[in-house]
Amino acid sequence: MERDTPVAGDADFSSGESGRATEIVDSGRFPAPAVENVLIRARSGALRLRQARFRSSVGLV
Repeated sequence: MERDTPVAGDADFSSGESGRATEIVDSGRFPAPAVENVLIRARSGALRLRQARFRSSVGLV
């Protein structure tokens, strides 16, 4: 008679809130990790892709 051996996951090695968060993510079958998008706007006037102030703003993010 064979028995399944439990396999330790990431949540088994974490404790507290981070362990609970890992359990939630692991059990939720989320398709992909969270992604953050950032909107960069000019305070006034137009902002062009080739302008140095646009490139420097992107570099700060």
